[in-house]
Formats: sequence, structure tokens, C-alpha cells
Amino acid sequence: MRTLVKHERDDTLKQQRREMFKSAIEQVRKANDVIRSIDDKPKEGKRWLKKDEENRKRNVKTGNRLIDFNIEALDEPNRDYLHKHLGKVFMRLLEKIKINSQQRWMVCYKLGGKYECSTLNLNNIGTLLHQLLKENFITEIEANAAGIVEMHYDFFLTNIKNLTEIKMYDLTEYEGLTMSDVKKGKPKKRPYRDESTLTNDQKA
Repeated sequence: MRTLVKHERDDTLKQQRREMFKSAIEQVRKANDVIRSIDDKPKEGKRWLKKDEENRKRNVKTGNRLIDFNIEALDEPNRDYLHKHLGKVFMRLLEKIKINSQQRWMVCYKLGGKYECSTLNLNNIGTLLHQLLKENFITEIEANAAGIVEMHYDFFLTNIKNLTEIKMYDLTEYEGLTMSDVKKGKPKKRPYRDESTLTNDQKA
């Protein structure tokens, strides 16, 4: 009887916790869904995100190839929850980039009300690892286990907890994405430009 009561109490607490942190849990879940869908073994000529050919509604489509943390929309408890889990989310992405060396992500974040953008790829994932470790989002054990070479400067231009919004676009889908697209909030899939066929005026 006591065991049953304890289980019921635990279930109630879990449900209350899910309700309390609902907004942050949803942002973390969506980010993990995108990261989980990345193919670990890229093949030449293939997209780097898996497709579900039998159920097209489950395809990882354009709108889902975006990791979006709207931190300023969260209340303080949800913000704390997100920050607590952000390190693990970022580490999952870094490990995928390490395995699939051709992956590139445009990372746009709000700093002082303005957007800053940087590309995250195999050459600089060590900077984000360094910042996550330095700002205590991950432990030294987690950093060492990732097998990523730490680069001793930060990826973001400020502490991660200062950021009010982070948007990460998979450039295998958003090839040619511009800062203007991000500011308008309507990124479009753009065809790759073969610069060898362009005139000097077109390249400018």
C-alpha cells in the first residue's frame, strides 16, 4: 500500500513538474528531435537529414531544420530549466557535427537587441565546447568524453546566459541564407550559386 501511494505521489510530482516547465521542455524537445534526425553517415549526393519515405508528414522538412530557443519568452523557472539542459543539447549537436564533417549551421543570436550570426562547423566546434565548459553548462568529464579538441576562445560574443534568443539553421537546407532573411523571420531555401559561371558584377 505504501509503495502504491509513493508511486502515485511521484507521478503527481512529475506531472506538476512537466506543467511548470512546459514551455522550456517543448523547446528542448524540438531541438533534440532535429538533432536526433541527423544522419550519422553522410553519403555523397545525399541530404544529411533522414527522410521518412512512407510517412511524408514525418519528414524533417524545411521548418523543422531550425533549432530555436526563444529565451526571452520564458519566465524565470523555465529559463533556468532551459539553461540547465542547454549544455546537453549543444553537446549532442557538436557530436553529430564531429561525425558528419560536412555539416554547417548558421547560428544567429540576439545581443543588445541586434542579431549576430556565426557559422558552426567542424573547424570551430571546439570554441563552443570551450564556452560550454567555461560557463559550467557541461562538466570536464563530459567535455573530455566528447573527443572534440577544445579551442580556447568563445563561440558567442557574450556569456550564453546573456542571450535572449538563439536560432540555428541547418545550411544543408538553408544554403545561401542571409542575415536579411533571418531579420525578416522568413528564411528561404536558396539554390546554390555556382560562382564559376557568374560575371564579376554578379559576384560582387
